[in-house]
Parts: sequence; structure tokens; C-alpha cells
Amino acid sequence: MAGADKIDLISNEEEYPQTKEKEEKYSDINPNINHTDKDSSSTESGTNTDSSSVTEETTNPNKLAGIFVTSFHTKLGNTLDWYKLAPGYETTNLIDGSIEFKALPSGGHNVQSDFVYFRHERLYGLACFRNLRVDTETERGLRTRSVGVLAPNYNVLYRYLDFLDGQVGRQLANPGNFDHLSCFFDYNMLDKPTDVEITDSAIISVATDTGKYNSYEDEVENIHCPSGIYKQFIEFFREQTFLLWKLSLLNQRILFVAPPPIGAVCHRVYCCANLGKHSVPNLPPRKGRLHPWFYINVADIDTIRNQRSYVACTTERVFDGKVELYDAIVDGQTITVVDKTREQIVKVNKADITRWKGLQIELEANSASKHPIAEDTVICRYLEDASNRLLGEFDSVRDSPDMELTAAAIQSAGLDPKADRVFVLALLQSYSIDAILVVDNPCCP
Repeated sequence: MAGADKIDLISNEEEYPQTKEKEEKYSDINPNINHTDKDSSSTESGTNTDSSSVTEETTNPNKLAGIFVTSFHTKLGNTLDWYKLAPGYETTNLIDGSIEFKALPSGGHNVQSDFVYFRHERLYGLACFRNLRVDTETERGLRTRSVGVLAPNYNVLYRYLDFLDGQVGRQLANPGNFDHLSCFFDYNMLDKPTDVEITDSAIISVATDTGKYNSYEDEVENIHCPSGIYKQFIEFFREQTFLLWKLSLLNQRILFVAPPPIGAVCHRVYCCANLGKHSVPNLPPRKGRLHPWFYINVADIDTIRNQRSYVACTTERVFDGKVELYDAIVDGQTITVVDKTREQIVKVNKADITRWKGLQIELEANSASKHPIAEDTVICRYLEDASNRLLGEFDSVRDSPDMELTAAAIQSAGLDPKADRVFVLALLQSYSIDAILVVDNPCCP
């Protein structure tokens, strides 16, 4: 396979000023994508020519289960042009008429280029798409292509982003030629079905007798994502970051709605799904956790309806009126909950502002340090510490004889005893902790 002929690069350098450079990087069958695990907050797509990494790749479960190309046809609409699946994944249904609408999201024709993460059956996908103005009558002046990959683990997908973006340019310039993609996939596909699929049963966070958590804690301990997305997340939501943190701790069904481009919103979904990470080992188990579904459309309605919790995003405004499908909807920077008795949870209070200022102090101190670490790492640690403080108080209440949660304890956990009362009660209920809020006791002042 390494001796396969190299496909000609895109010749129109004026239309694709950045594509030639990317194509040269990936002109060989080995895409030189770095698959080694690193600190998530500082990891970026890069090259790795060390031959030992290639050997490791043959046993790396975080390889690809599928690859595909979709396009927009003036008469047929979104169409699946070509695909290839790894051994053991042949039963994955790529011809059911849904994946082409995930890879080319609704409204995508209004942007020149974008990327999108999504879920398809029990796999996760990443696709890059682009629109090109052309002088052809059959295409009505616009050529649209999307190139995507599928994997059992969404944490590996971002490493293929640059490669996919380059391949979209190739498909636009030379439609119907899939030789390079086919060779690339043969090199990078899974040899056999992996056991690390992130399924609903595999991600349930369960406390064991040894006090250790299962795959949820292990999975988010080493987050793999593009560098800087957590910093972008908190800069966008500011104090409201901690409203989403509360919804995350409650395992709510959270839906982000936004017009294209949707790629940045997919990153918000990823961040939100990990806001509630903690390392408190002895809390009662809960079924499920806040699981990222990334981009969804109307074809996902029946599936989403049966989820206990999730985080997703969509460009389709039809979801606005389907309030039975979500607990909270995030429209730009506006967060709304369906249950009006919980509206107080999504209102910024003094404790949220204090926590936000504390995060800024941490980031400034890190920046001034002689040995600063990645800002995403600072943010993730700060949020985890906040979760540990709060849930640690819950753990202490469970061990106390009177099962009382005092106002002082709530304040010590970084919350406002009055403004966060609804949130605290909801969180206690979610963990089935029958504690007494002392602030509710009429005997107390």
C-alpha cells in the first residue's frame, strides 16, 4: 500500500490557496496524523514520522470504522456518493438516507466551509464540507462536497480534521475520484471491531466497593480535543459557564441551537458534556451521564426522545417547539429551561460571579507563571475542583447522623444558600440523597 501511486494535487491554487499545503502534508497514504495520547488541553493535530508510532497504530483501537463522501445534487438533494467500512462494521447502515444530512447540515449552503461532529448509530462521525461556485448548468452554479470519517470513539476524530478539509478540496476539484480516500482508509481502518465503543451501557458512572469509577472518569481524565476550545467556551458564556456547569451536574438534556457554521457549536457540546467531571468516589450511582450527541436533526427525534440525558446541537429551528425532547435549550447566549420551577438555576447569582472571577484569577496567575500550562488544563481543573467541593459536601452529608446540609456547608461549596436552593435540591434528588436543608428548618433563624 505504501507504494501506491500518489494522486495529483489540486491544480487551481488561486481557488484553494491553503489546500495545496495541506495536500502535500497528506499526499502519502500514511496521513502522518499523531495518534499518541497527550495532555488533552495542549494536544493539536500534528505530524509524527516515528516508525514506532506506525507499529502502535496497528493495535490502536482509536482508528477508523468508516469513511464516506456526500454531495448536494440539484435534483436528488443530499446524496451519499461513496463509502467504505472496516471489517466488522459492514452492518452499519450508511444508505438509510440520514448520514448525508448529518455531513451536510441544514443551512450549510449559506457558509463557504465548515465541519460537523455527529453520531450515527453506535459510531461517531466528523465531516468537513465546502461550497464552491462553479459555471455549470447542471450544478446550478454551486458544487457542494463533504468528506467524513466514522469511529467508535469521538475523542480521536479531531485529529483527522485537517486531512478531511484537504480532501474536500480534492473532491471539489476532481469529483468522483475516491482512490486516495480508499488507500488512506485501508491504512487507517480498524482491523477488527473494537471493545471501546462509547455506548450507553459503557458510560454509566458507577461507584464500586473500591471507590473507583468506571469508564466515565477514565474517559474524561484524558480529554482529547482541539487546543483552546475550553477557553473559547468560557469567553463566549462568561459567568453563564457555571449555569451550564449546574445543568451538566444535573445530567440534563441540553440542546444548543444555532445557524451555521455549526463546527464551533459542536465544540461547545463537547465542553458542556465534560463540565461536570469530578473525582468524588463514593456517591450513589446514577444511570447515564451527560453524553455528547453533537449535531442532530429531525431524523434523530425518535432516538433523542428516549435519552435520559444528552448534550447536542442543531441548526433546525423545528426543535424550538418540541420541548418534550430537552430540559434546557441554549440559543446563542440565552439559556432557557422547560421546567419553570427550575428557572432559578439558569439565572446568574453572586456565587456564579465570584466563581467566574476566581477562574479569571487562576488564568492570570498561570499566564504570569514561569512555567505556564495550557489554559484549557487550568479551566478543566478549576471546574473539576468546583464539582469536587460541592459533591464532597454531599458525600459528607450522607455520612452524618442527622443528614443535614447547612447553609454554611452550601456556602463552603461555593454556592449561594438561597439563590442556589433549587439547584441544590435537584442535585440531591438526582443522587437520591435524602438530606435536610437546614435553611428550610423553621426552627432555625
